[in-house]
Amino acid sequence: MSHSAAFESGFDLQGTARANPKRHGKAPMRNDFTEWRQRVLSLLVLLMGLFPAIAAGVDDDDSAQFPGAPGQVLLIRHAEAPGTGDPEGFRLGEYTASGHGVLAKLAEGGALRTVGRIGFGGAETDHLPRQVVLGTATPGGGFQLFGQHLADVINEVEPSLGAEPIATRGSLQNLELLETGKIDIGLVEGNAAHQALEGIGRAPANLAVLSVMYPNPGMFAVLADSPYRNIEDLKGKPVAFGTRASGLRILAYDVLDGIGLTPERDFEPVILDKAGDGPRLVVDGKVEALWGAGIGWPGFLKIAESPAGARFIAPSAAQVEQILRKHSHLRTMSVPAGTYKGQVSPIASVGLWSLILVRPTLSEEIVYRLASAIHNGESALAERLQQGRYTTAQNTAIQVPAALLHRGVMRYFREAGVTGRALRLIAPAAQTAAN
Repeated sequence: MSHSAAFESGFDLQGTARANPKRHGKAPMRNDFTEWRQRVLSLLVLLMGLFPAIAAGVDDDDSAQFPGAPGQVLLIRHAEAPGTGDPEGFRLGEYTASGHGVLAKLAEGGALRTVGRIGFGGAETDHLPRQVVLGTATPGGGFQLFGQHLADVINEVEPSLGAEPIATRGSLQNLELLETGKIDIGLVEGNAAHQALEGIGRAPANLAVLSVMYPNPGMFAVLADSPYRNIEDLKGKPVAFGTRASGLRILAYDVLDGIGLTPERDFEPVILDKAGDGPRLVVDGKVEALWGAGIGWPGFLKIAESPAGARFIAPSAAQVEQILRKHSHLRTMSVPAGTYKGQVSPIASVGLWSLILVRPTLSEEIVYRLASAIHNGESALAERLQQGRYTTAQNTAIQVPAALLHRGVMRYFREAGVTGRALRLIAPAAQTAAN
């Protein structure tokens, strides 16, 4: 795996900017020889330590999914001066070296941290500016839309966090990237989170919860003029069940299994490359229905706003009871009337809340600041996005057990006076100690 590093000469060991004589057609003066030798030796030391760390931290399968992938150039830049060879769009101070050294600044800024975490003194230096990497999903889906708005709100409230949303393959890859430390926070559908945190079919994931996102009641969308009225009507028909790594497919399996159906046996399942492909296939008549979930889900919005409009098919009341008997981890939830164009009544179904998970090694201080930014940005997120009104500290405290919350979130909740299920589960001694 090849990584390139471009080093602009023109900085000394004290971080003082100097002109690069070679750029201007002049050779260095003889009395500058010692300084040039120091610079060359310093760069060689950096190279020797840098490339093994990067190579050890990158997996081929994920290399194109997060910053620092092959083909990108790692620029170690001189300190505190624009120089004469800055890339177009480069912002002064973004990755300059001052105080704590070039690699420390880059690692804390996210450029190295995401391709192989490099330790400095065995711990992260939280007082330095950093970049928080947020894993979302494929283009056109609800997670990418939510993640972009969430990052914008975090950065407005707490600019020093530098939240950066990146496209991934979805919930299952986000879990993998979180567990390997390649992203800091990730959006995970509730059923995928449930399986990972509870260790169902796998070892329990050592991850923590930052916040809830929104409830995900599952259902199908068909064109409004189609003949389909219930789930059984779709048997034998081509149905888009989401992307391969989407957690919504887990919800589909549980819902259908609860009523004695499976996607493979009872439907013609279509697996998408991108979430955004689903509504187009329905509108073009290439599939009869799209499976999805959530409030204001982009795929459903596009079908509902198409010329034909949409009709939504959810489990019947009797089927909901049947599903819950077999899959007791699911919860009843509904889509409010008016969520989608032409939807005049609430739609009852089952599902789970999607979650924002965080790698547990992310420091308490960073998570505290993230929790604070999300809480203080609640109204801004709700204004930007319909489903954003559910992403609140109160809902998190009510929906998530204390054992699953990151300690930085718990610290913020105590200080902000947020109460709910999570805080009630804290032992009195721990509560007293926190106060």
